[in-house]
Amino acid sequence: MKTFIGCCLTALLLLTGCSNGEHVFVVGDLTYKETKGGCKVAKSDDNYAGDIIVPAEVEYNGKKYEVVAIDDYAFRDCTDLGSVALPYTVTTIGNGAFMGCTQLGRVSLSEGLTEIGPSAFERCVRIQNLDLPATVVTIGEAAFENCTTLESIQLPNSITKVDAWTFAFCVSLKDIKFPDNLEEIGERAFASCKSLSAVYLPQHLKTIGKMAFQKCSGITNITIPVEVKEIGAGAFNYCDLQQIHVAIGNLFYVDDHGVLLTSDRKSLHTFPSKIVGNVVVSKGVEHILDQAFAGTERLWSLTIPEGVTSIGAGAFADCVSTREIKLPSSINTIGEGAFFNCVSLSSVNLPSSLTSIPAQCFVNCRTLRDIEMPDNVTEIGNSAFRDCVSLTNVKFPAKLKNIAASAFANCFTIRDVTLPEGLEQIGELCFSACSSLFRIELPSSLVLIGDACFENCVTLDRIILPSHLTRIGFKTFKGCASLAEVSLPSRMESIATSAFEDCSTLLNMRFPQSVKSIAAKAFMNCPSLIDVTMQRPIMIEWNSFDDKYVILHVPAGQKAAFEKQENYEHFKFIED
Repeated sequence: MKTFIGCCLTALLLLTGCSNGEHVFVVGDLTYKETKGGCKVAKSDDNYAGDIIVPAEVEYNGKKYEVVAIDDYAFRDCTDLGSVALPYTVTTIGNGAFMGCTQLGRVSLSEGLTEIGPSAFERCVRIQNLDLPATVVTIGEAAFENCTTLESIQLPNSITKVDAWTFAFCVSLKDIKFPDNLEEIGERAFASCKSLSAVYLPQHLKTIGKMAFQKCSGITNITIPVEVKEIGAGAFNYCDLQQIHVAIGNLFYVDDHGVLLTSDRKSLHTFPSKIVGNVVVSKGVEHILDQAFAGTERLWSLTIPEGVTSIGAGAFADCVSTREIKLPSSINTIGEGAFFNCVSLSSVNLPSSLTSIPAQCFVNCRTLRDIEMPDNVTEIGNSAFRDCVSLTNVKFPAKLKNIAASAFANCFTIRDVTLPEGLEQIGELCFSACSSLFRIELPSSLVLIGDACFENCVTLDRIILPSHLTRIGFKTFKGCASLAEVSLPSRMESIATSAFEDCSTLLNMRFPQSVKSIAAKAFMNCPSLIDVTMQRPIMIEWNSFDDKYVILHVPAGQKAAFEKQENYEHFKFIED
């Protein structure tokens, strides 16, 4: 095993040069860049390996340089690096300096170090323990993310902030000692540190970021210190929390039977995920905040009282045992993903005051069978009901204007859909893979159907397209194996790539005078399609149709004109 040692080494000139205006030189087995106040260890053309001791000083061309820093990415992905020792002169470890050094097991940091850059030791999966010098004042974002064998760490008193993602996914981290002066814990700073159990937050802490301790499954109780004034959404979600306690005297938060509320008791912030049973939200609550109940696995039913006006994003996400949620008429806002992955939810009443169904609201609610949307709803958001595999009956509101992308994708049991007059747009993949959908009525007001909207609706047998539609998009009806009849409107101008590909029972197509182009593979692998009628020549590709099957019918006396068109030689016959 190679070891490189030295406090002052005589220069061995291996290469010299200039990189981005910085003078680069090699002394011994380390590469350096000249910098203000000395030099910094830089990335080598060959990866560093073995055990490395960085000297405090090097000499090159008769000039002595103090080693003051480790450059950004200097040792990145040096997978054969076993240990590293830094001298007292090094004050800064740069961004990603040791990122991905998967064999790095021992790190010796000296007093004098003040800054550890973002991702400095990210994915150093063999570091088990690390002593941080008392002089360290800054630890960058994700500095120790995914150090999966790191078991304990003590932060020096000089640290006032643990930045975002700093220790995220340190799954072996059992013990963290916070300094008394700590004021902020950033977003996801300790997310998925599942071995953390006893966490004692310091008394001067003021801010806990979003998802700071999310999925720390070993945490069962937490006390919010007296000076905390901001707690981000989901800060303690998916922990095994039995209760949350707020220190007496906190001006911003209170606890009520273990539930975290804002101090005015109008906003429910966090519900401990290990509480079991049927829950009634306390009267006086007006807002259920983002991710408030997320990950509560044994919540059977939930009753929300009148007076609650808003439900935040992801508020009930992953409440996998919740069968019923009773919403009051006072609710006027529901956030994105509010009921995401509530796989047992079979019943929910939507209040009449709602004007939209937000994106991802009911994704993967696998036992939800019926949904009746209030009359005032004008928009159904992206993926709102995606993967609701038991959804059978959907009542669409009369004022609906827009259904966004993937809104009902993979709803395997929807059979019959009637969309209201006034609807203008259906987004891409909206009803894709609705394998039981055999009938859909499209309103005359519809002007846009998104790409792949009905892809793989294998039982859909006929479609009448509305009069204002001018384009059929990419893969719109691809794989509709039962589709036998399609009626194109008189304003249709273009049919995109693979629009009807794999429609194996499609019998004939009549193209109106308005159609200008049919793209590649639009009708490929449609073996039953043998009769095609055109009113005038249309721009087609050589593979727009299956040439071995299709007979093209054209107006009397125009056969010769059609035969001259590019790619028309691929039709089996042209008849006038």
